[in-house]
Amino acid sequence: MDDARNLSRGVRFYAREHQGEFPSNFDQAAPYFYKDQKPPRTSEFELVFQGPLNDLTNVPLQAVALIREQQAWPTPVGKLGRIYVMADGQVNVVESDDNFQSWEAAHIIPPPSAGQR
Repeated sequence: MDDARNLSRGVRFYAREHQGEFPSNFDQAAPYFYKDQKPPRTSEFELVFQGPLNDLTNVPLQAVALIREQQAWPTPVGKLGRIYVMADGQVNVVESDDNFQSWEAAHIIPPPSAGQR
């Protein structure tokens, strides 16, 4: 969770300093990570939303996944769990029975096709 919070801060602060454009990788956000914490393990997470914050004007930020943990893990109730960071900065643990397909269909915005924007 600490890594997810640190990544959340870095990615969102990067966007603030770059006209609302989220980074395309965690290296770009590294200068914005918490300085008093060890660097987050970026290899365990991936950016699932890339693009400008302006693309989210008609969508609540708490409904859009920005970062997800790459590997799911078994929860005590027998489901798979995964950490997601939302565009508003919330860090959530999501449990799933369907390999996150239904949850991600509702919370991940696919990248635009080539030539669209």
